[in-house]
Amino acid sequence: MKTHKIQNSRNPIGSRIKRFSNRTVIITGGARGMGASHARGFMAEGANVVIADVLEQEGRALADELGVHAIFSRLDVTSDKDWRQRWPLPRMPSARFPC
Repeated sequence: MKTHKIQNSRNPIGSRIKRFSNRTVIITGGARGMGASHARGFMAEGANVVIADVLEQEGRALADELGVHAIFSRLDVTSDKDWRQRWPLPRMPSARFPC
């Protein structure tokens, strides 16, 4: 697959377009596997990432690895109670999620 670099006044030659800058992405099942891969990909595109999963140890470790633009929130997607308790998320502290 061939990739192309875009050149214009807003994107100097060689820079990568950050399609998700100043956006927050919630990834369910984000603690490992494809979810973790998606979390890394969204971060590479400039997103703040919420890693939502029942795997607390793995989710927290990934959030720590990704840094200040990622947080972990325990969520069992099959539980209505979890959804009501977790979402919408409280406002993120600016030191952790500078949006």
